[in-house]
Amino acid sequence: MNLEVLNVKDSGFSKLGPVFSETEINQISKAVSEYSKKFSEGIVFEKGTDTIRAIHGPHLYDSFFRDIAQDKRLVSFAQKVLGEQVYVHQFKINQKLAFEGANWPWHQDFIYWQEFDHIEQPNMVNIAIPLDEVNMLNGPLCIVLGSHKLGNVSESVSDNSRNVWQENVSSNLTFQVKKSFMQDVLSDGEYEFVTCAAGEGFAFDPQVIHASSNNMSASDRRIMIITYNAVSNVPKKLSSRPDFLSARSFEPIDV
Repeated sequence: MNLEVLNVKDSGFSKLGPVFSETEINQISKAVSEYSKKFSEGIVFEKGTDTIRAIHGPHLYDSFFRDIAQDKRLVSFAQKVLGEQVYVHQFKINQKLAFEGANWPWHQDFIYWQEFDHIEQPNMVNIAIPLDEVNMLNGPLCIVLGSHKLGNVSESVSDNSRNVWQENVSSNLTFQVKKSFMQDVLSDGEYEFVTCAAGEGFAFDPQVIHASSNNMSASDRRIMIITYNAVSNVPKKLSSRPDFLSARSFEPIDV
C-alpha cells in the first residue's frame, strides 16, 4: 500500500502530486468553458447572480468528461483506497470564480449521500484536481486532519427541503458541523489548507470535516471533484435527487 493511500486512511487526506499535465489541464479548462455554454443540467449559480458556482454531472452528457471520470490514474487510486472496484457516484466542478466565488461552511460530504442518496457506508473517496493554482487568497479547502475518524458529527442547521437540491449545493448547506463543535476540533486538532498548482491532485475521505472561504483574489479557483463509491456500497434504493447528483448506474469501471 503506497503512502498516499495510507494518508487517506490515516489523516483522511492526501496530496497526490502532479496528476494531469499542463496540456491536459488546458484541454479540460477549455472543455469546461464550452460545456457551460451548451448545457444547463446540473449547473448552479452563486446566489442572486449569473456567476456559475458549480457544474454537476458533466460526465453524463459529454464524452470528454466521461473519459476523465474513467481515467486509469484516478480509478486505480480509488480502487486502492477502497480495496475493490468502483463506480462514479458524483462528478462536479466547483467554480469559485474571481471575487465572486462564495464560501463553503464546515461540513462533511457523506451525510448528504447517506440521507439523500441512501448509501449506508462511507466507503467512498473524493479525488480532486484543481484546474487553477490554489492559494491562500482564492479560497482553498481547509481540511481537519483525522476528523473522518469522528464519524458523523453533522447536524441539520436549516429547513431546506430535500426536494430543492439546489439548496444543498449552496453556501447555506442543510447539514453542517456546528460552530460549538468546531471550536473544540480546531483547538485540539490539526488542519491543513490545501494549496497546490493546477493539475496537482488530492484525495479526501467523505467523512473528513472541511470548508473553504470566499475567493478574495483576481484569479479563479476551479476544482474538479470526482466521488468514487465501492461497488459493494451501492444505494439501498434510488435517490429522488437528479442523476447528476446521485448515480443511477453502478457498473464498475473497467481499467
